[in-house]
Amino acid sequence: MIAGMMGWMGPPSQSLPPESIVEREVDRILRGIIHTRALFAPIAIVVALSVAWIDDSPWRRAALAVLVLFGVTGAIVSRWRLARPEREIPNELALSFAATVPVQLLVLTATGGVDSPVAVVLPPFMVLSGVLVGRSRWLAFMLGTAIAWIGPLAVLQALGLVPGLSLTAYGAISPVHQALVGLLLVVALVVGATVGLALRGGLEGMVAQALLLRDQQLRVLADQAHDLEVAGGELAHELKNPLSSIQGLAALVSREVESEKGAARMAVLRDEAVRMSEILEEFLTYTRPLTPLTMSTTDALALATRVRDLHEGVAVERHVRVVVSGGAAPLRCDERKLQRALINLVQNALKVAPGGSVVELDVQARDAGAVIEVRDRGPGIPEELGERVFQAGVTATEGGSGLGLTIARTLVRQHDGELTLLPRPGGGTLARMELP
Repeated sequence: MIAGMMGWMGPPSQSLPPESIVEREVDRILRGIIHTRALFAPIAIVVALSVAWIDDSPWRRAALAVLVLFGVTGAIVSRWRLARPEREIPNELALSFAATVPVQLLVLTATGGVDSPVAVVLPPFMVLSGVLVGRSRWLAFMLGTAIAWIGPLAVLQALGLVPGLSLTAYGAISPVHQALVGLLLVVALVVGATVGLALRGGLEGMVAQALLLRDQQLRVLADQAHDLEVAGGELAHELKNPLSSIQGLAALVSREVESEKGAARMAVLRDEAVRMSEILEEFLTYTRPLTPLTMSTTDALALATRVRDLHEGVAVERHVRVVVSGGAAPLRCDERKLQRALINLVQNALKVAPGGSVVELDVQARDAGAVIEVRDRGPGIPEELGERVFQAGVTATEGGSGLGLTIARTLVRQHDGELTLLPRPGGGTLARMELP
């Protein structure tokens, strides 16, 4: 019969797509609902005490005492189960609501049957159950249990077969009235569940429509990003060839220029061509999708030493020393990508390091991975930039492309690590790579 009622209420609601953001928000809401259920415990206790006060039946007082104790215990157990992260919140919520129904029916019976003041709580509770539990065997159990209990209870009360059940303090109620109240209560429960399911269906429809629109927008943005990636890659590729030619010609011409000023100008031309090539290479790295990691075991200290050696010439030109400290730190990583991230950090440090200072690369092993720090004595990161310094195009270095830190953090996070920039005591910046 209940299955037929559930079918009459409408077709089963379709499950929503497994979206992590939506799941997280729903999880938060459902946890809050189960937590706030504890607020109803004082209300139930007040109702039980008021009934026990106006009615001196020993059996009623004993039954209410047991029910209150059972309800409080159930609320504590429910919160304990909810605190365990492995629990699936929708199932816990359905189980919690389903377990409440028998208690409510017993309280209803102990406080006067269909004449009970608690009867007005059941229809709104069924609406809430329809919204939160949804069309499932749990809701069918809850509705079926309530109807199977209240229907016979109303008949028995109307026929006078359960004397002493009604509360005489509220006055005598005719048998016909009791039968009608029981019938109306059953109808109200069915209508309440139907309304709850309709509300849930409307909410799910709105969420599903919002997700569909979001997916459509994401597809459009993905297509645009792909087009930009292809166009940017082709443009950068086309520019790299003439830049290489300019670099080579500038090197040849500088050998033939006799005047010192002319040679200096050619050197500037060559340096600018090199800088443009580096910017194009960073742009290509940024626009390419992240390729899968090629994992291998390497020593973070050896990696830092290799990066130091690569920048030895630049360091000498800038009158800066690059030193490596720390100990061996075995690391499981994509060595090429991690080296690219570390190179970007060292290059940034060399650009801002004052002459005569030291850029330090410190490597420390951790229980699960390593920490690599790049320290300089430059001016530091301006406070107004903050986390924006990791955004593409944002740079605190004159002539910088604004992509080095963005690429470095992206590569570190691809390893499930983190890159942070901190002010260094005494002045400068400390770039910390934490790798698992």
